[in-house]
Amino acid sequence: MELSIIPFDGLPCHCKLTINGRDADQSDFGTGYNIGVPDDEANGECYGGCEDFTFEIHSVIPDGVLTRYGITEDEWYMVASELGRVLSVGSCNECN
Repeated sequence: MELSIIPFDGLPCHCKLTINGRDADQSDFGTGYNIGVPDDEANGECYGGCEDFTFEIHSVIPDGVLTRYGITEDEWYMVASELGRVLSVGSCNECN
């Protein structure tokens, strides 16, 4: 499997993701959100800068994702784990 994860300079919680030469969507592997502000204040969104941005891996592989990218279940977990490592940026004020 060929994998490229390049975080955006101005928004390090998002990336240019390529799998086997195909543009890929990070939301096929998990969801990123700010865990540093209570939900009643920010609803998980990035308002005023993230205090603790994390990428949470999906508990179930979404339908069609393995076929879409030509990957195995083990490769899906590897991509998801790597996205979790790269995109869990913690404290950040880049989106302000």
